Amino acid sequence: VEVLSVPREGTTFRLTLPLSLAVVDALQVRVGQERFSIPLSDIAEQLRPERQQLRKLNGQVDVLCLRDQTLPLLRLHQLFEIPRAVTDPTRGAVIVIDHAQRFAIGVDGIDAPQQIVIKSLSTNYRPVPGLAGITLLGDGDLSLVLDVASLHQLAFGRASC
Repeated sequence: VEVLSVPREGTTFRLTLPLSLAVVDALQVRVGQERFSIPLSDIAEQLRPERQQLRKLNGQVDVLCLRDQTLPLLRLHQLFEIPRAVTDPTRGAVIVIDHAQRFAIGVDGIDAPQQIVIKSLSTNYRPVPGLAGITLLGDGDLSLVLDVASLHQLAFGRASC
């Protein structure tokens, strides 16, 4: 806060907020013992898939078949090597991301959405592919904020899905 005062002209109060902070609405998800935040603006829907909706393409890529669409399924526990996570997507949940490329993210569970303040990792630590930043939740836990654009590129490469 800065106060600028000029006699007989008035006073100006200037409030400066750091550019490294951003407030967004985010869905809280769990994978193993870890918590992640996904911006609500990137989420199309959330569901618990049924076995017949899940397939493997070429024996390698997991996909979710959803209303005449085949979406690549990113398993966060594999990408970030998270132990003690749910490995069967039918026992967890899937978040469908509606970004430049639609894809699905497999998680263990979904918590309530909330407003979060994002603190940049690249400014305060170093750039981490797939992550936009970190936030301190109301219960005191930390949550990594997913960057869905770089997450897609990290998981599936540059080729469109």
